[in-house]
This record gives sequence, structure tokens and C-alpha cells, in this order.
Amino acid sequence: MVLTDTFLTAMAKAINNESYNVVSHLAVTSDTSFEASTSATNIGSELGTREATSNTRSGTTVTFSAIRSGADVIDTTSGDTLTGLGYFDAVSGDGLHTNIELPSVNQTTGFDIEFDLELTPQRR
Repeated sequence: MVLTDTFLTAMAKAINNESYNVVSHLAVTSDTSFEASTSATNIGSELGTREATSNTRSGTTVTFSAIRSGADVIDTTSGDTLTGLGYFDAVSGDGLHTNIELPSVNQTTGFDIEFDLELTPQRR
């Protein structure tokens, strides 16, 4: 998992009580070499539309959750092979906060996948 500069800037603004963009959408890709740079703005060719996230906080743990419906699968014959995902602060365009490589998950129209990302900051 990579936390991008966009995410780190948002957290710095939150600590400083400034306005910032929060994670609001999840996108998936089947690209085998999507960007893994901390300044990345995208995850390559996204499959379908971005899914809205629900964001919760318990103590210092923040959870970003989204469900990709089987109805969103593009390749209805053999399924979509998901190799990565990204959490964004917009329904389209830039704003990538974190990207995560997946071990080639094959999603078919027969099931939904819930993606949950939990972040717990620790002082060291």
C-alpha cells in the first residue's frame, strides 16, 4: 500500500485545522503495472465507475469502506481480474490518496466485493 502525497497533505491540513479533501470513492484496475509512486494521481485504466465510500472513525482508527457490485463487472463472460485499487477524494479525475496492489482477484457477476481500509496512526 502506498500513501500518496495527496493523502499526507490532507492529514497535515486536518492537524492544522485547515480545509482538506477526504477519501470519498474507490476505483479498481486490471492494469498489471499501475503507478505505485507517492505522487501518483491515478491507478491506470479504471474498471467501470468509482464506488462511493463510507468513512468511519473509532478512536484513532479510520476505516474507508466500499462495495463493488457484481453488476459492475465489465467482462461478463470470464469476470474482471482486479490487480489494484485506489481510494480517491473525487468521483472522477485526480485525487488519489492511497493505492493498493491486489493478488489478481477475479470478480464475476455472481458476487460483490467489499473493500475495507483501516488506518491507525501511531506516534513513535
